[in-house]
Amino acid sequence: MNRKEKNSRSLWNVLSFCFGILFLLLVWWVVSTALKAHGSGILKDPITTIARLFALLFSESPGITWNAIGWSLARLCLGLIGSFLLSAVLGTLAGLFPAVRSFLIPTVGFARTIPTAAVVLVLSVAFLVPGRLGFADFIPSVLTFLVAFPLFYEAFLSGITSLDADTEQALILDAGKRSPRAIFEVLWPMSIPQIRMAAAQGLGLSLKVTIMSEVLTANSATHPGIGTLIMDCQTNPSLRVEDIIPYSLLALLLMIFLDIPLFLTRFCKSKE
Repeated sequence: MNRKEKNSRSLWNVLSFCFGILFLLLVWWVVSTALKAHGSGILKDPITTIARLFALLFSESPGITWNAIGWSLARLCLGLIGSFLLSAVLGTLAGLFPAVRSFLIPTVGFARTIPTAAVVLVLSVAFLVPGRLGFADFIPSVLTFLVAFPLFYEAFLSGITSLDADTEQALILDAGKRSPRAIFEVLWPMSIPQIRMAAAQGLGLSLKVTIMSEVLTANSATHPGIGTLIMDCQTNPSLRVEDIIPYSLLALLLMIFLDIPLFLTRFCKSKE
């Protein structure tokens, strides 16, 4: 494929993406109009919703909104950092020692398959006791950890176990495959593509879980996040139930922003 054909295909992909956004906005407008015709005004049209979102961000209650964004991102980062560090240790050990890999199969499988909503409910009950209310603020971080840990673990594991025979033999002859030098200078650097992909895949998914758990723990949180604000719009009489959609749109925009690394990774691969 020559350069002109590549540019033409790239332009067509961009146009198709834009048409996809317009299609979603059209569907949104149609559904909003239909609900309004039946007496329900909870779903406003796209323009009204976006205008309301800007008001929440910059004019009406910016302090509350930005504080919620900060807490949601802080919980997200805490869970991601914890899962990354533990995955680096366990994934490396599992890649170097088959017995450790077999030992961790049930644990990783548990983290991958356990219903997150059940974990939220159990932890909420456990921490809703006098003197421990503050811990409820970090239940979303636990959920983020459970979601991201299998992704990072598999990234480190696959990066180490996918060494070609020549590289593995060179490591054995030079410093030993299990030596700190081999891990830091060869094994981890060679795992970077898998780690980058795991991070790109896990960011948006982890934020979804974070916000979902904030919704479920809204009554016990002392520092509201985006999910808390969404829930408060339904339960607090002083707030507008119509703001559920603008806050949900805000969460969607954050997810899109965090998914940009995945998009760039795929785009760079398509250029190769």
